[in-house]
Amino acid sequence: MTIAMASAVVSLGVLEEAGSAGQVGADAKTRMSASATRRPLIGPTPGLRAICDWPNPYGPGLQLVTDHYTLYTTLLDPGFLRQLPGFMESAHQAYNAQLPDPIEPRTRSVVYLFSNRAGWEAFTRDLTGPQAEVFLKIQAGAYCFNGSCIGYDIGPTRTLAALGHEGWHQFTSRHFTLRLPSWLDEGIAVTFECFTYRDCLFQFSDAANAYRLGSLREAVTGGDLIPLEVLLATSPGEVLATDRSERVQAFYSQSYGLVRFLREAGDGKYLARYRRLVADGLQGNWPLEPSERAIAVDRNRPRTIQWNQVVGLRLFQYYVAHELQPIEREYLAFCAHLVAG
Repeated sequence: MTIAMASAVVSLGVLEEAGSAGQVGADAKTRMSASATRRPLIGPTPGLRAICDWPNPYGPGLQLVTDHYTLYTTLLDPGFLRQLPGFMESAHQAYNAQLPDPIEPRTRSVVYLFSNRAGWEAFTRDLTGPQAEVFLKIQAGAYCFNGSCIGYDIGPTRTLAALGHEGWHQFTSRHFTLRLPSWLDEGIAVTFECFTYRDCLFQFSDAANAYRLGSLREAVTGGDLIPLEVLLATSPGEVLATDRSERVQAFYSQSYGLVRFLREAGDGKYLARYRRLVADGLQGNWPLEPSERAIAVDRNRPRTIQWNQVVGLRLFQYYVAHELQPIEREYLAFCAHLVAG
């Protein structure tokens, strides 16, 4: 173990150390050996269960094991490592709180977190192959691929915000029978970007997301709001292709506003409908045509723009409101109220 790694481990308060185990080679597809030694660790870091070296070609690294995650990281800042296990476990609890009944996964989710963009880019090329150029367009943050979450250091708070957001996508890809339409998927994911921290534990607060509220305020005051019918049918790829950053931010902030509207408006007027929409996606009960369901079930098939256009709108009309014009007036009034506070 390097000096930096040893310093990180000491800072974590670890009293026992698991043996080195597993390695991701140049193709980034080799997973931890099933026979790897893992011994419970005793220390002051909530959520941490075991720790060992992570031999890899991208830099000195550690593998942290929590109840629900295996975290591979070359980001060895001791202060950040003390927070990371508790953050991911808190996020898992928050994701589960979206469901009618909590899920207890049979296997851990995998997260790769790199100390710099260079390591993240090299890993991304090895992992995603011919699809790498798409992911390398991400300016800052993280992404999900084949059930794993991959990010890099963009500052402590922003890094955790990115993991909270992408962690929701990872959670739904692993546990939901049907993939969510973009407005719903991104709108919920944004609610995990803001949190408070105390004693290595985290509490998420969707109402305190100043960044998304700021973008929503700009869209409201600038008269650049995306019409509800268009928002429901839009995918992130579409708005990214426009190369208009304000349109991208409007999509995410309005999706966030729409999810909050369904949860909060009219003293919970739409909350039961929203919960049924999410629960039926989890359980696979949405009223979809066979061709639409095939795309919704198979995560290896792309969520096409056309699929999103049809399914995003249909599900909203089926579960929430068939007539869009009346509810759009309520939604816009709610957004104006949010940004006026």
